[in-house]
Amino acid sequence: MEPTEFDEGLDAWLLRPGKQEWFEPDALAYFAVSMIWRASVSDWGQPTVYPLKLGPYREDLRRFLLGDTAFPTRAYLSVCVRTPGPVSSLTYLPETMRQDGVTSHQFLIPGFFFILWLGGNLPEHLADGCLVAGKGHPMFVGSYLEDTFGRRVHKLRHQQPPDRSRRRTR
Repeated sequence: MEPTEFDEGLDAWLLRPGKQEWFEPDALAYFAVSMIWRASVSDWGQPTVYPLKLGPYREDLRRFLLGDTAFPTRAYLSVCVRTPGPVSSLTYLPETMRQDGVTSHQFLIPGFFFILWLGGNLPEHLADGCLVAGKGHPMFVGSYLEDTFGRRVHKLRHQQPPDRSRRRTR
């Protein structure tokens, strides 16, 4: 299956696998949400990592993971897959980004870049690229994953130091 649409904003191709025997969008969504939810309840044992703040969506995501509810309606999950070729071995723990009033939580593992958008004011154009709710279970395919994510994380980490006074103690 080949991607057919090019998204200039993301510099990536859009692939809509739909229902394929080899493709399990529900499993990918579960994995991504579980990583982000876990990052909201743990510091991963790292002294410089702070739990993500998911606000009122934390409980919705927990209930989704337990199978009690469907994927939250005020959430969009974008999945970017690395094009064939050398894949960086970089892995980043989930980070929060806020841009233009929209919050996203994202992480990178070799070959995949996951972005979970949360909020009541999500732009409609994000829905079309949502793995869960978008037409044909869309995924983005590109060769830029490591560079794009690395630049975002670098910018985030150098903007403002985290508020250490809110860190939970054990």
